[in-house]
Amino acid sequence: MREAWDRFWFGEVDPRRLALLRIGWALVALWAYVPLLWEGWWLFSDEGLLPLETIPLDWISLLVNPLWQISSPGGVQAFIAATLGLLVLTALGLGTRVVQPLAWLMLLSLVNRNGAWTSGADSVLRVFGFYLMFLPTGRVWSLDARLFPQSTTAPTAWPLRLFQLQVCILYVKTGMVKAAEPIWQSGEAVFQAMSCGAYWRFRMEPLLSSRWFQGFCALADYATLVVEIGFPLVWIRRLRPFVLLAGLGLHVGISAFLDIGAFTFAMLWTYLAFVELPERR
Repeated sequence: MREAWDRFWFGEVDPRRLALLRIGWALVALWAYVPLLWEGWWLFSDEGLLPLETIPLDWISLLVNPLWQISSPGGVQAFIAATLGLLVLTALGLGTRVVQPLAWLMLLSLVNRNGAWTSGADSVLRVFGFYLMFLPTGRVWSLDARLFPQSTTAPTAWPLRLFQLQVCILYVKTGMVKAAEPIWQSGEAVFQAMSCGAYWRFRMEPLLSSRWFQGFCALADYATLVVEIGFPLVWIRRLRPFVLLAGLGLHVGISAFLDIGAFTFAMLWTYLAFVELPERR
């Protein structure tokens, strides 16, 4: 038992898995935040939604968040462009140990300046971007590996295990909260979500009036609870492919009907933490 415990937490991890997590995080974040180049002045500058003069600030806030110092539209745009540049460098794996944490801190600054624009994708990227800071994600598939000598010792598993554990906690907590709601217990939650025209990918009135689609939504309601609450079964190696496929079906199914931005890809990106790559030849 002690051997299995030590192997689980302190065994070796394939550095390619960690590199995939780094690249995936940067690419999803770029997709989610590139629109800020056009919208950022309205969200974060003094000429937009929330001027600094309307926010009570203390000296700690001014030190921690540089966006409390930058209030002009041009300055905000430059800050956002710098953030996107750091995400590009993260994807390329240049100066990973410094660049990725710095990119994460700048994303955090945007949220702290004005959290009204955030979404589920942003929350996922912020939470799991924190865990990436503890993972040596630049050992392979990076400019760092090309330009600078890299350690030949395999990475230790415990930061990746914490990442995986956080994914399970996210799913179980979300599923338990839903299961306590009467609308989910009655099987009506998915249908109500599908009825929200603001997120439609296409006109859905014919589908919503169909009895078979209503039955499909009720089935999807309970299937969602099963997938989310049962996600920790991913730890069982034999069940892992089925759990990940069920999660893939859940998120792709949502994205097929509703435009929810980068959230689907942000969640599916976390699945890379559970994927074991073929052994190198």
